[in-house]
Amino acid sequence: MNTSDPVRRRRRHHTSEFKQGLVALCQPGVSVSSVALAQGINTNLLRHWISQYRNELPASVSSNYSKLVAVQVDPAPATTDIFLHG
Repeated sequence: MNTSDPVRRRRRHHTSEFKQGLVALCQPGVSVSSVALAQGINTNLLRHWISQYRNELPASVSSNYSKLVAVQVDPAPATTDIFLHG
């Protein structure tokens, strides 16, 4: 092995469009691992992009995610009067 010429790995740089495209593919029910594997990237890196770009998705994509809304329910009245006329 020749140690005078070490092999340096270069970091890959991905465009924000590429990252957002992969984030958009990660819909509920889709395996993040399968998307990452298909694109040849690390699953944890894709998860990082998901948390980074989650709020920047277009409305058409982000509207597909379930949203929970807090509601307040007023209690039913303690007594109910029923009048029957006959």
